[in-house]
Amino acid sequence: MAVHGAFTEKTARHSDTTGLEQASDRSVRSVTEVYEVILPKDTTAVNPSEISGLPAKDSQHSTYTTLYVAGYSWEHPDPGSVLWRCRVKYETRTSSTSSGDDVERIVSLDWGSTSAQADVASDSRLGVPVVNGAGDLFDTVPTIEEVYPTVHLVQREKRHRAATLALDGKINRAVFTVAGVTFQPHCCRLRVTCRKLIGETDLPYEYSYTFEGRNHLIDGTRAYWLNGTLINGYTTSEGMTNIGWDVELVQAGFQYLDSGVKTKFTVPNQDGGVSEPSLPLPIDNDGAPVTDGNLYILVVFAYEDADFSTLRVPTTA
Repeated sequence: MAVHGAFTEKTARHSDTTGLEQASDRSVRSVTEVYEVILPKDTTAVNPSEISGLPAKDSQHSTYTTLYVAGYSWEHPDPGSVLWRCRVKYETRTSSTSSGDDVERIVSLDWGSTSAQADVASDSRLGVPVVNGAGDLFDTVPTIEEVYPTVHLVQREKRHRAATLALDGKINRAVFTVAGVTFQPHCCRLRVTCRKLIGETDLPYEYSYTFEGRNHLIDGTRAYWLNGTLINGYTTSEGMTNIGWDVELVQAGFQYLDSGVKTKFTVPNQDGGVSEPSLPLPIDNDGAPVTDGNLYILVVFAYEDADFSTLRVPTTA
């Protein structure tokens, strides 16, 4: 084995500790140990298993015992030199799964919430449309800040998955569970990004998944799904229907259907005649004027749904 001053060829020496990352509770989430090693001058790629003195894959950190070796990245600062540098990344080993050549390792897992402004179309307890004391729609639709539960997962993976990235912005077609949280159909929207870690050879693709939940209950007895069938909702014990990320619209307009013919609404005016109303008037799900005092709801599939079962994410926390 060739010797170069204080270095022995293919024998790593520890040189630095860097990249200490802490979670909100001050626990250490990751750290990087830096090693230097002399390699033959014609070396173009490095196999960590051929280098002595490097910690083994999945081995435990000597100080931060919740961390394990997650991967290696190699640097050759001076192409004319025989000195190489290896960065050994330690991370919390929340869980990992593997199947053949497919391997994933969780980097971080967080549960939280996000918020957004939303129109108030129905009462949160009864699920009935919001109207004034006379049963008319409000001129201005009130808004509230809705809070959505979220699960955020950062995960290292072996492969680049175009099919996974194609799910960005879509909602779940069927019941879906991630990290111990179960979402009913159409109640989870996925946001996903991916980046390639340069120099990382073990798990080079880092995916960031955000699962955004939304539970929105309506009185399904007077609701009509745009395609005529209720395929996404489920009914609670109180008889309410959870439409999740689907959008509800109160059935109303300035026209109604009279034997299939569009006819304009008219209302009495102060001159004793009739004129067109200034606000849309309620219609039922068949387009006829409402005569029973109820309001009817049109539910629209605003987001494309997809099969989330193909995602390689943990089902338990």
